[in-house]
Amino acid sequence: MHSMSQSRLSHANKGDINADQSSAHLDAIIARGPSFCHSLLDFRAGDAETGNGARMSDAAVNRFAKACPNLVHVSLDGAIHLTDESLLAFFTNCPNLRYIQFSGNDKVAGKLRGSALDALKEKPDVGKKLVKLRLTDQVEFDKTFKATVKALSAARKRLAIEVGNTHERHGDVNTWLGGKEKHGYQAFDGPGGFDSYGGFGAPF
Repeated sequence: MHSMSQSRLSHANKGDINADQSSAHLDAIIARGPSFCHSLLDFRAGDAETGNGARMSDAAVNRFAKACPNLVHVSLDGAIHLTDESLLAFFTNCPNLRYIQFSGNDKVAGKLRGSALDALKEKPDVGKKLVKLRLTDQVEFDKTFKATVKALSAARKRLAIEVGNTHERHGDVNTWLGGKEKHGYQAFDGPGGFDSYGGFGAPF
């Protein structure tokens, strides 16, 4: 991702921002004040290949989510130190959120364990507008995490949840939808796929 130049910050007034991200960068955005932060709709930070994003902390993400409640799209790549606390902060503070991505990288897994997904399943009023979660390069072989994803998918049948790893040679990312794991085209236009549950335009 591009570093946070003044031009990028100015562009964010139009509703989105890309950043070479650390906790300090998040706090710099917050420091611009409520008017600026409330205008942010689309926020993308980090890079799993270069390692940018690894310096983000849960504490900084919590502050950022509270300061930017109108976010619709959040994508944090290479965020290997972020836990469920950060994911839950977006769920609870950003009611308009439709898409969120958290990734580790193909060498170092992220630290999501599933408690934020449990909270999303148990609290139907939280994250009501979510359409898609993409949680890659996390604890791929953690059976508890997989069971949590499956339970959330069964509870929120129209929510597409992508999980897996993005390794160039051995990667495998699948989509959970309607409580079932879909492969390839089945996740979208195949039998029982995304379109069967209303697609991106469906009301939640």
